[in-house]
Amino acid sequence: PDDIKACLEKIDDIYICTDMDKQGHSAARKIADALGAYRCYRVNLPQKDANDCLSARLETEVQSAVDSAHAMGLGQVMSLVDALDAAVSEGQALDKGWSTGLYDLDLILGGLRRSEWTVVSGDTGSGKTVTQMMLGTSLVKNGVGVMLACLELHPHEVAIRWASQLLGENVHKMSPDKKKDAPLKIKRLDAPAFIVPKKGYVSTSELGGMLEYCVRRHGVGALSVDHLDFVVTDVDDLKAINGAVMSFDSLVTKFHVHGILGAHPNKTESVDKKGSPRRIRMGDIRGSSKIKQLAYNIIIVDPEDTKTKRKVIRVEKRRWTGNTVAIPARMTCKFDENSLGVVDDTKDDFVDYRMLATGEK
Repeated sequence: PDDIKACLEKIDDIYICTDMDKQGHSAARKIADALGAYRCYRVNLPQKDANDCLSARLETEVQSAVDSAHAMGLGQVMSLVDALDAAVSEGQALDKGWSTGLYDLDLILGGLRRSEWTVVSGDTGSGKTVTQMMLGTSLVKNGVGVMLACLELHPHEVAIRWASQLLGENVHKMSPDKKKDAPLKIKRLDAPAFIVPKKGYVSTSELGGMLEYCVRRHGVGALSVDHLDFVVTDVDDLKAINGAVMSFDSLVTKFHVHGILGAHPNKTESVDKKGSPRRIRMGDIRGSSKIKQLAYNIIIVDPEDTKTKRKVIRVEKRRWTGNTVAIPARMTCKFDENSLGVVDDTKDDFVDYRMLATGEK
């Protein structure tokens, strides 16, 4: 009604809280269009409506929903002063983000930050799943909750592998008594660790629902999905692949988490023109066009060197501007059979490709 619109004319910010169903969403959009979407914010309740939230005594969750309400206008702008203030207060302008668990990788990437995402790729058997899980392990050890969707393994095996990394000991080789104590030790960690209990295809909308629960209820700060093929309806459809990448990017941004996405390379020749083993490059990654455009970090895991027993992790892209390490760059680490993870072997041994090209040391 016009009289209500007149009363709201001088209000700068309007929070719209309607039912969380199709009719409620439609009503919220109509209200925003009538009042001016540029000043309207949609509150996503943890239950169907406000009465259900009150009955469930979800006052804290409702307040969190109000605090994280998203702008409904398509033309939202922000002053540079406000944007910089937000970046500093949220840690985006700090020297480093959360640790990756590897000293040299932290040196190159500057850590992992909210609303950014990292791609982990490599040939089959190179150790990309282990490396990706290790990033989640480091986050949990740093007090950051993680939701892990390792969709190519049975949930039981995912639980055993991840617990082994978190506890620093292979659960498979534990004594019966230690195995019984393992869940309690995991529970004592500073941050929640959640697993998607499914093997095989999961839609990005399903992931979004699970992630919303983990973020709203448990304060999870990171999403790890291994791998891209399992959130795509057709792995041979480039449009479907790009759509899944864009959806993953949207989830990371919407829920203000750090994202970790495993991505297989397309089939390539195993050797180059000179007959030497061919390394996977950024352009070889499936869905590389959107990944190169949207991902903040792209790292590639090379197979273990049979002579040195060291793994090489190459950073092909990094958007962080807090250091002067040239990209692409690489660092080494080693597989730890006891924890089923990758660990530092030495410090300060990362290699700058540009230094190699110029012969500098």
